[in-house]
Amino acid sequence: MANSDDALLGEQFDMFTLDTTIIASGLGQLMDEGTMDTDAKPFIHVAIKRQRNP
Repeated sequence: MANSDDALLGEQFDMFTLDTTIIASGLGQLMDEGTMDTDAKPFIHVAIKRQRNP
């Protein structure tokens, strides 16, 4: 894309991509720091629930 700010607004964006990005970010933080940000936990929980029940 010409403008990286519009990357998430492209036609290729879907909930699966969003969920996997959120889950991967949370797990990456857990591996690096040993804990997850408390503000991110509700988003990670929703993403996991959404992926378990397609």
